Amino acid sequence: MITQNKQSLVKHQTILDLLSTKIMRKYTLIFWFSFAVNAFIYHGISLNVQQIGGNLYVNFAIAGLVEIPSILLNLVGLRYVGRKWFTVWTMLAASLSYLAIVLVGAYTTSDNPKYEMVKLVLAMVGKLFIFSSFNVIYIHSGEIFPTVLRHTGIGSCTIAARIGSILAPFVKEMSEYYNFTISMLVFGLLAFMATLFTLFLPETKDKDIPDSVRDVNRIDISKSNTEQSTLLDK
Repeated sequence: MITQNKQSLVKHQTILDLLSTKIMRKYTLIFWFSFAVNAFIYHGISLNVQQIGGNLYVNFAIAGLVEIPSILLNLVGLRYVGRKWFTVWTMLAASLSYLAIVLVGAYTTSDNPKYEMVKLVLAMVGKLFIFSSFNVIYIHSGEIFPTVLRHTGIGSCTIAARIGSILAPFVKEMSEYYNFTISMLVFGLLAFMATLFTLFLPETKDKDIPDSVRDVNRIDISKSNTEQSTLLDK
């Protein structure tokens, strides 16, 4: 009887349960936004490689190669930094890289060969970090969504990522008709917004994975208590 009751509880969980409580709603909306932004930037910069300037084939090769150190960076970051703060720092680094392209472009002519090199370096550094954060938020979300809603939660986040991917080609069109730096400004601002929102998520490294929505509420309470004690210690 107990097993049947548990199965019925699990069976009736829907995507609406992701928005059932204030805390679950907060976490879900943050992850939806972060997934959409990460996918939008990752695919957007990949499609914008030809707008950077220089040799198209070299640019594509570099864009693919930077994902190797990105994966290695993830291995170190997840072990020593944690999920939340590693995501914060990588998205912030990506944001600053793209905003730096805008800043440099404001003081340099577009036909300057040195500017093309600077654009390439900063764009690839940004892609390295956004690829890192994109991988880590899958892990982070899986450790925050409770067991009864984990598949539903990650599935909904994947849908949000697909929406971001669908919008990415329009950035390429915007770069062609207006200016490459406009695209970088959009990338930089969105990544910065996602960074700020991630600060409202709890750290899950070395923590028990929640089984129910009630457990997720406890995570938020313990997070608040930890932050308060840290402030008192200071």
